Amino acid sequence: MRWALSLSVIATVAAIALGGCGDAPPPPPPPVDAGACGTGPGSALAGTGTTRFSPFAATGGELEIVRGAQGGIHVLVAFRPIAMDLRITVDYSLREASSEAEVAPTIARSLDPSGFTRDADGYVRLGDLLVLDWLVPRVEDFVGRAVRLRVDARSADGSHACPEALVTLVDRI
Repeated sequence: MRWALSLSVIATVAAIALGGCGDAPPPPPPPVDAGACGTGPGSALAGTGTTRFSPFAATGGELEIVRGAQGGIHVLVAFRPIAMDLRITVDYSLREASSEAEVAPTIARSLDPSGFTRDADGYVRLGDLLVLDWLVPRVEDFVGRAVRLRVDARSADGSHACPEALVTLVDRI
């Protein structure tokens, strides 16, 4: 460990000494991530619903906290893939709007066409469950929190869509 630190310090000092004081060319841009959001023909909408899709606007909406039959609390999320292959890997994440701290563990699903419902506007994935607190479920710890729902969908054809919505957690009971 001590040798690695010493070598790192020596390399840094040498780079500064050799670099000089003149105008250095700007660093090259980072490589483009082939899996970056919005690549290919993929796009999607984030929303909620179990029988009918309700899309969220990017900057507002309410996501209802659901009390489970066994005492847990969760939210139900949904998405509509647009111009994507229906063999999709999807990750749902829920993070604090202000700090990006995780509110619920990210869930991942591998879906095929049988995992979607068809409605008048196309295909939709309904009723995926994100558990808010499985140890000590207390609805009052979540009500009123502004959170960012992100759906990260990747299809076999190379499309990648990741819609987000800023929503407020609500309890209608």
